[in-house]
Amino acid sequence: MRGNEARRRHPEIQSNEHPMESRIAVIENDIRNLKENVAKLFDGMKAANVAITKLLMGQAAIRGDINTVRAEMGTVRAEMGTLRAEMGTLRAEMKGSMQAMEAKFMRWFVATALSCAALAFSAAKLLN
Repeated sequence: MRGNEARRRHPEIQSNEHPMESRIAVIENDIRNLKENVAKLFDGMKAANVAITKLLMGQAAIRGDINTVRAEMGTVRAEMGTLRAEMGTLRAEMKGSMQAMEAKFMRWFVATALSCAALAFSAAKLLN
C-alpha cells in the first residue's frame, strides 16, 4: 500500500470532532479490502494448484503412453527381424525349389528330344 492511501479522506467517514476515529475507520476499511484481496489470491492459488496437479497427472499419463509405445516399437522391431529371417529362409527354399524344377525341365526336355529323335529316325527308316 502506498503511503498516501492510508491518509485519504472519506467524506462519509470524516468527522471534525474525532479525526483519529476517521483515520482508524479508513485503516479498518483498507485492512478489510486487503483481507478480501488475500482471500481472492488464496482461492486463485488453490485453483492454480488444482490445475497444476491435473497437468502433472496428464503429463505422467502421457509419459506412460510414450513408454508403452516405445515398448511396442521394440516388439515390432524384433518381429521385423524375425520376418526378415523367415523371408531369407523362404528365398533360399524357393531358390532350391526353382533349381530342382529347372533340373526336372532339363531332364524332361532331353528325354522328349531324344524320344522325338528316335521317333523321327524310326519313321525315316520305315519310309526308306
